[in-house]
Amino acid sequence: MAIEDYESSKSTIALSRIVKLESPTEWKKWHAGIQEWAVDQDLDVAGPVKPADLDMAANPPPDDTAVTAHAMLVQTYEDKKNAYLRKHLKAANSLKSTCDDRGKDIIDAQPAGALFQQCVDALAEEFKPTAEAYLTNIEKEWDNLSLTGCKDVDEYTKKFNNLRAELKALKNELPQHTLTSKFIGGLGQGFNQWHQNFEINRNISGITPSLAAVMNAVKAEEVRMSRDIGGSHAFTAHRARGYDCRGRSRSPEDRDRGHRGRGGRGRYDRNYRDRQPNTKWCRECRVDWHNEDKCFVLHPEQEEAWRKEFPDKAARSDSRRAAKKAKAQHKEQSHHSASPKRERSPIAKFGGMAIRAVPKSTTI
Repeated sequence: MAIEDYESSKSTIALSRIVKLESPTEWKKWHAGIQEWAVDQDLDVAGPVKPADLDMAANPPPDDTAVTAHAMLVQTYEDKKNAYLRKHLKAANSLKSTCDDRGKDIIDAQPAGALFQQCVDALAEEFKPTAEAYLTNIEKEWDNLSLTGCKDVDEYTKKFNNLRAELKALKNELPQHTLTSKFIGGLGQGFNQWHQNFEINRNISGITPSLAAVMNAVKAEEVRMSRDIGGSHAFTAHRARGYDCRGRSRSPEDRDRGHRGRGGRGRYDRNYRDRQPNTKWCRECRVDWHNEDKCFVLHPEQEEAWRKEFPDKAARSDSRRAAKKAKAQHKEQSHHSASPKRERSPIAKFGGMAIRAVPKSTTI
């Protein structure tokens, strides 16, 4: 291996982007980032090995020419070894920029000439959590994982698979049906309708799809909902937001402030939807005063129960609906009824100009 292979090259991974090591909580991400940086710096390349024929006592050169060649081989080996040690010493010194004061003190306390991996091992003794603590942290992240903390389904799926792999590495592999239930349970209210259809299809077919098939179906559902509403990432499934058919927020608070989107009154507040996580919305009725799980169109049995429990409200609702229908019919009849036309006397024209009535001249 050439000497240049042991010299530091320009890294494509910045140390400043690696999470700072301040407590055992950051160890996992810090160690992953440092290992990635070490590979980028070729720190995983093994050091030079001294050849056996460089030992002059065991293999004395036969003549002066052989002595000169032997000296050149020894010098080449020494240069490679020094370049290798220098590179790892510089890498060990660079670790300080990714640690707090306690980590820097641990690196400084190492013997003179401590290499990169020796410093990493010393930091592991101080910051790396025990197997029990590590498993506890992973299980806590697994329990709290949901689409709420992710920007889209892709990021949620990636985090899900990473935590699943870590649990498996810790000899805590979960069965397939538990993984599927966990993934679907973390989607939130935005996927309630999809979940209902999923359960219906599974009960009818009697076949439970694989976790990969469920992930692909959820991704396709997110794309469909985003396309219906319009705009990239317009629909965040873990929030029950309210939109009209053009993708604009239509909650009562929004209407009171006059934020009606393009072409409406007032300024369009693009951040309003992110500040209203509890807004109701029914995609079936395109209204914002009930959710799909309370929709009478989708669930007629709920309307019958509601009418029995609240007959007065049902009567008032029927009256308003009848009045609205009668008003629409009256408006339509008025629009199509023929209105009498007024007869107008023709206006004489002279030279293309209309001649109005001129008073008769009086005789003097």
